[in-house]
Order: sequence, then C-alpha cells, then structure tokens
Amino acid sequence: MNLASVIVVVVLLWCFFFFVSLPFGVEREQQSLTNFGGVQKPHLWHKAVFASVMAVLGSLAFYWAQAEGYMDGIFS
Repeated sequence: MNLASVIVVVVLLWCFFFFVSLPFGVEREQQSLTNFGGVQKPHLWHKAVFASVMAVLGSLAFYWAQAEGYMDGIFS
C-alpha cells in the first residue's frame, strides 16, 4: 500500500467517524427569543480526538487485512 492509499484511507475513515460522533453528547441551550436552540457545548475537541484514534485503528486493520491476503479478491 503506497502513501497515497494510506492518506486516502485515513482521511475517509476520519471523516466517517467524525460525522458519526457529531450527534453524541450534545447539550442544547434553552430556547429564548434571541437563540433558537444553539449547541451549548459541542465537545468538538473530544470528537476530533475520537475520530483520529478510530481512523488510525481502522487504517491499521485495513492494512493488516490487505497484508494477510483477506482482500485479494476485492482489490485485485
């Protein structure tokens, strides 16, 4: 697997896990006349770290499966 493939897999997995984690742990503010349900604490830093860790683990699993030959029929 060359460098371009590694970068593509990591970026795709990072985007996937980041967007999946967005709705979790959201605390909404009480609606008032000036604020219509904005997010009080989005916890984006925690979600970015989670997405990064999961992207690296997923990339390692993808690389391992490819190195062991489990994906020979899929990507041949």
